[in-house]
Amino acid sequence: RKKLDITASIFGAEEEAFRRPSGIASGPDGRLYVADRTKVWVIDLEKGEFSFIGESSGPGRLMWPMAVAVSADGRLFVGDVLLDRVYIYDTEGRLIAAIGHEGEFDSPSGLAIDEKLRRLYISDTKKHYIKVYDLDTYKPIMTIGKKGSEKGEFNFPIGITVDRDGLVYVVDSANFRVQVFDPDGKFIRSWGEVGDRPGMFSRPKNIAIDTEGHIYVVDMAFQNVQIFDKDGQILMAFSSGGSEPGYLNMPFGITIDKNNRIYVTENLGRRFQIFQYLGGEVK
Repeated sequence: RKKLDITASIFGAEEEAFRRPSGIASGPDGRLYVADRTKVWVIDLEKGEFSFIGESSGPGRLMWPMAVAVSADGRLFVGDVLLDRVYIYDTEGRLIAAIGHEGEFDSPSGLAIDEKLRRLYISDTKKHYIKVYDLDTYKPIMTIGKKGSEKGEFNFPIGITVDRDGLVYVVDSANFRVQVFDPDGKFIRSWGEVGDRPGMFSRPKNIAIDTEGHIYVVDMAFQNVQIFDKDGQILMAFSSGGSEPGYLNMPFGITIDKNNRIYVTENLGRRFQIFQYLGGEVK
């Protein structure tokens, strides 16, 4: 087991203010993308600069972006839960494609990318399943799950991520668990139940994996992040409710970059915080 030490810092903009930040993703160039109601923030922390995608009129204008993901070649994928489509933008913020005909989605709230298998995973919260598309052609490949509480079924799935082996992890929010699938959509395992003890969930929202395979799950009600090993064993949790640095106010989104910096958005805190996994063996 590893020791997970955490330090924290906060980002906020003076000229603009977050409204309800939700999904967050780290791009290959280090820029951050934050979904925030009617637009996506593009933030360069090193340069201290930010811009927006999806706020201008015309094709590609966003109404309520909630999920974001970035491919290795810099394409930005945005799930809009009001327009019920997934929009794809190039590195300059120009719309290049969209996924979702009328009725295809009903709240695309989670996105994940598998670069090796060239797949895009879309978690449809209100349709209670995961749609899988080709990452380059945007053609559908398969559907995983249906509404229910049995193994492989979902009740309002939201967050989704993929590990280095191609396993797919889904936050099955109203079933209060995380479910794991292989690349063919076959159920592998799950963990979690409703409750207030470590390893249980109340309002789980999003999920991410660090470079060592630790799995991080954001819980909006607990106002913390729980960390699990690949088998679903709880390792630790960090934070609790509050507005001071290191505390969370209704956390929602999470992403982890290649340096194991952990970014967590706060829906009511109107900010994101940066935590650092330091590693080290447990004594």
